[in-house]
Formats: sequence, structure tokens, C-alpha cells
Amino acid sequence: MGQTVQLSVVVLAALSVTSLFGGPSRDAFAFSEVRDRGDRGPHFTPITEVFEPSARHYPSGQYAKVAVLSWLQREWGPLPATPAQAEAYKGVNRSDLASWMETAAKNGAELVVTPEFGVTGYPYADFSTPADVAPYVETIPGPSTAYFGDLAQRLKIYVVFDLAEDGGDGAYYNAQVLMAPDGSIAGHYRKENLFGTERRYLSPGKDISVVNTPFGRVGMMICADVYGSVVDRYDLERLDAVIVSAAWTIPNAAMGNFADLAKNLGVAVIASNLADYPDSGVVSPDGTAQSHIRQTIGLAYGYVKRK
Repeated sequence: MGQTVQLSVVVLAALSVTSLFGGPSRDAFAFSEVRDRGDRGPHFTPITEVFEPSARHYPSGQYAKVAVLSWLQREWGPLPATPAQAEAYKGVNRSDLASWMETAAKNGAELVVTPEFGVTGYPYADFSTPADVAPYVETIPGPSTAYFGDLAQRLKIYVVFDLAEDGGDGAYYNAQVLMAPDGSIAGHYRKENLFGTERRYLSPGKDISVVNTPFGRVGMMICADVYGSVVDRYDLERLDAVIVSAAWTIPNAAMGNFADLAKNLGVAVIASNLADYPDSGVVSPDGTAQSHIRQTIGLAYGYVKRK
């Protein structure tokens, strides 16, 4: 059996990680300690969480271990913000994400996926105009690709992060980036299916992104791209896996969509979600969850076939 735990209250499972939010290391903390959530309460149904399937079913010579992060920024980002304030805030988020990536690498992960807008974060009232998000955007390549490229090269793993991108064409995008173990940009994808208020300050992407990796052909997706025309186009690409960075807004629903995506494309799905409306995990091509965490802020693991 995989590693499982039943949580009846909204706290972290006992995990040996360094606290990312200041102070001494701790094994567990409550969601209420992460930040003042305003009206964004989790509203979810606790599950029996599976952090990792049994490795004996996935020989290391045939399978690669991968990790997904369920995560929250420690604080809401400032709004309005100066460029200096936005960069300082993003710097904290980068450092937090990097700490989890390092933990995953120490646990044997060769790929780590992190949530949608993890670097940029969300202000308390959320962005509503291009002017709101302007101080937070950056180019690709830019500061975050340099930061995570150095990290990926040091850890010798693939890492995935998501941010608000200045496309250099007068438009801003929700962008997911895959950094290779040599520190280079292996993949770059812009979200197409913008959701809700995103349409007020972001432009939709136009192209899918497929990356050749040791785990086969990997497609890149962000949140609502897991349904609709993006899936139809990826269906023609003979993928082996899909990486998803998400900030799902419907409680208790994300994993079902990730499972449907896996079955529809016949691929492994490696999905990381912000913990506001959580569900993160790794799904096999038949739609079976290898791992699934909902209450926990932390890492879950799974395996994908080497090619």
C-alpha cells in the first residue's frame, strides 16, 4: 500500500520539512497559520491522503520519481505595488518554492511541479486590470528563469514554475516554464483557457507546448486548460505525460478533472495545485491516482515511465 493518512482537522500531515515561513522547523502547521485567508476558506471535504505509492511497483530503472506541490503563499501580495515591492514579494515566493524543490530532490524526485502563479502570487483582492499586474510581470527568460535554472542545474532535476509574463508584445500572460537539469528553458507555455477575472488583465496563449524528456513526450498545461480545445490538440501529439500547474477554484473537484484528463489522453498527469481549493497528485494513464493530497500543504510523489 502507499503511504496514507486520514486527517480530521485542517492541519498538515507530519512531514519532516523546514518551515518556509520563518521560525524554526516544524512537522505540521494549520492552514490558519499560513495567512489570513479572507473569504477564501478551503471549503473542502477531508480525504484519506496518499502521499506516495509503493516504490516496489515502480523499479527505478524503468520509472522516474516525480513530485507535485500543494502550496500557499505566506502572505497576500501588495496591491497596488511598486516594481520593487512586487520583486521583493516574488523573491520570497521563489525562495519558498525552491525549498520544497530541494526537499523533493532529496527524496529522489527527478521532476517537481509547482502551482499556478506560484512566483507571482495573488493579492488579497486579486488582480483586476493590466495596471494591477504590471509591477509583477517579467520576461521569459528573466529573473525567475535565471533563479530556477541555477537551482535545476544544482539539483540536476527538472523543475516547473508559473508566473505572470510580459510577452514583449504589449500583452501579459499566465505562463508555465519547465527548466531542464542543465539550467536551460526546456518548455514554455501560456495558458489559453483564461478563467474568471483573468480575462481582465491577461491575454490567452495560442500554442501548445510539447517537450521531449527522459520521461517521454510531455505536454504543458495550466489549470482550466485541462478541458476543451487544448486537450483536443494535445490528443494529436502522442504524449506520455502532462504537467499541470493549477489554482483550482471549485472545492473537491480538481482531482476528478485530472483523472479525466489522464484517461482522455492516455497519459500520466502530474498536477500541482494551490491549496486554497486543493487537490494535488500524480495520476496514472488509466485515471487511477498514485497519490492525492488535499488537506496538506506539502509534497506528493508518483512515478512515470522512462523512455
